[in-house]
Amino acid sequence: MIDQEKAPEGANQTGAQTSTTAKKNTPQIRPLASRHARILKALLNGPQTREQIDRAGPVSNGPAYIADLRQRGLNILCCRRRFTNADGQVCRPGLYFIDESSRPLALSLLRASLAG
Repeated sequence: MIDQEKAPEGANQTGAQTSTTAKKNTPQIRPLASRHARILKALLNGPQTREQIDRAGPVSNGPAYIADLRQRGLNILCCRRRFTNADGQVCRPGLYFIDESSRPLALSLLRASLAG
């Protein structure tokens, strides 16, 4: 009796990948909504506070839009800084910025948005 090896998942009997596996490995660049695109442009220009993100959108919940962009694969970091507000209270507002490794993807997303 000959032992048969199980074909790897996503391979047919000849060893070629099936189309569903190939699609999973290929990143799909879909156009961004206009608000996401404006926020991404602002982030590409430099670090942005939550208030700056809200104005760039214009949106009223910038962190939700940042979360959407992160789900698209962008590495958007948030640096918390110590700050004293107008009432004398110490707070820690965040400063969002795009990691350098995500700049190529960010530019691809913006190009897709302009083309679409």
